[in-house]
This record gives sequence, C-alpha cells and structure tokens, in this order.
Amino acid sequence: MIIKENQIKKFVNLIFLKMGLNKKDSALVSEQLINSDMSGHYSHGINRIFQYQNGVKKKIMAINKKPKITNHKNITMVDGQFCFGQIVMKYVCDKIIKNNQDINLISVENSAHVGRLSDYVDRLATKDFVTLIFCSGGGPNVSPFSSKKRIVGTNPFAFGMPVSKNKNFIVDFSTSQVAEGKVNIALQKKQKLLSKAIIKKNGNLSNNPIDFYNNGSLMTFGGHKGSSFMLVNEILGGLLISKNNSFKNDYIDSNNCFLISFKKKLLNKKISTKNQFSKLENEIKNSRKVKNCKKIYLPGEIENINFRKSKKKGIHYDLNFIRKLNKFAETELKLEKKYLINENR
Repeated sequence: MIIKENQIKKFVNLIFLKMGLNKKDSALVSEQLINSDMSGHYSHGINRIFQYQNGVKKKIMAINKKPKITNHKNITMVDGQFCFGQIVMKYVCDKIIKNNQDINLISVENSAHVGRLSDYVDRLATKDFVTLIFCSGGGPNVSPFSSKKRIVGTNPFAFGMPVSKNKNFIVDFSTSQVAEGKVNIALQKKQKLLSKAIIKKNGNLSNNPIDFYNNGSLMTFGGHKGSSFMLVNEILGGLLISKNNSFKNDYIDSNNCFLISFKKKLLNKKISTKNQFSKLENEIKNSRKVKNCKKIYLPGEIENINFRKSKKKGIHYDLNFIRKLNKFAETELKLEKKYLINENR
C-alpha cells in the first residue's frame, strides 16, 4: 500500500509521543525513520518502532535523560546515557556546527540505536565538513572471519564530503554482508536473501533468514578484508572509547561511535573538488558496464531517487506490516482507532 509522507509522519509521531518522548524529540525520531523508508532502507525505518518500544520497556533506552559531554580536551567525549540515538547524534552534530572548529574528534558511547549514519555525515557535509564515522554495537550478531560465533555487531561505517553547494558524496554501509534489519524484514515477508550471508549454527552458509534467528550469525562483507575493516570499527568506534562492547558478557545493547570531522578548506585549496569529482564521476559512469547491468550508480544515488519518488507519490509499505503496526499502536500504546492508518485504502 502507498501512504503519503505527512500521513505516516502524523501516525508515527503519535506513537513516539505515547512512548513518552516530547514533541521535539518525537518529530526528530519520526522524521529520520520515515526518511529511511523513503530512501528504500526499510531496515532502518519505522520497522524499528518495535525494537525501540522494547528497549524503553526494559529500561535499556532512556526517555527523560539527555546526552552530555564528559571531556572537553583534545577529544570531545559524549555519553549518550542510552537516549534515542537520533537525539544523541543530533546533539553531536549541533556541537560540531555551532563550535565551527576546523578539526573535530568526538567519541560517543552509550547511545541507543543511532539509525542511518548517512543522516549525520550528510548534514555535516552541507556545512562544509568532511566526516568519517566508525560505529560499533548492536547484537552481537556477526562472526569475524572465519568464526561461526556471534561476537560483534554489524558495525557500520559512513563517510560524507561536500562536492558542491547542492551536492554531497555520501557512503554508509554495514560491515556485515547484510544488515540485521534487512534479515528481519526478509523473515517477515518469508523471503530468502539474495546471497548466502548467514552462517548456520552448524557452520554452513544459508540465505534463509530463519537460520540467523536459530542461533546463526551474519557474515562480514569481503571475507578476511571486510572482517578486518569490521574490527577497525569495533576497536576505534568501540573498545578504545567504551567499556560497553558487544563481545562482553555484560554488554547492554547500544551504539558507540567515533567521529572525525574536518573542514574541507583544510585540504588543497588549489584543487576544485567539484571539477575533480565530476571528472571521476564521468569516468565511472561512461565506463563499460558489467553483464546485465543497465546503469552505473554512485553511492547514495539510488537512495536519492527513491526519496524523490516517495516524496512525490508516497511511500510503499507492506500491508501486513501496517496491520502489525496498527495493532501494536492500539494494544501496546493505547492509541485510539481514529489515529490508526486506514488499512482499506
């Protein structure tokens, strides 16, 4: 079914208000989750509502606390105090933009699920910052090469760079072959994954989502090389900055992040980023395509196309998912029926 952006925003905003967030924070979390759906990344969209409510009920996610700075020296250290990750990362981005320093090194610990890292590197890129984010946490649900044991989280990485006034280059990916959220959605839809990204409990590979939830684990991308990069995220964005890490027995579900953000002007001023990038982009897009490839896309382009389409025509949601969300909102959060999404549209 197709739902207009403003309609789903009103609904989701009410859900977060019912959870206990204030109006400002409810609007923030709602917008970022829905923007993810609009971009085609349903794994980080309103599908996360169930996870968030469960976190609030178990008192893993905090409603009334706010992130705080614990160190102002060479590296700014932020304690998220298990607030909603979108709130924590907005706090961090606000600080970077307001302080307007040429170079920023920021560690973030004890944040609840931060959502898509691309939201933050993109925002900073619009303010002329080049930003890298190394993130750890979640799970544990990923096996380092070539283990079959769940040891770490999906440990995403993001990079953002301003190309021109109206164009940013954004990269955001999980260091697991497939994000756990995508496995969860495939399970709900009773679909198989496109690749054998799951390690079954017996060590064999599988593309059946049920094998992951039956004591299986996720593979890292790129074999031992991808596993090495995943461990960089685990170290730089995890154990170097926090005692709360997914490989420990006393781990509390959260995200830790390490941000490196600097002004683009610090690089070679004699070089035009726009011209250089345009030449690179043209070289890539005009190159010969691999078999069965109709068009070459750069990172972030497909998401932008999906977003514009959703903005114009509405967002496509699975009817069964909307029914599940309606039932959850009505029974779990006591939201009145008049505020639910019309399933018969």
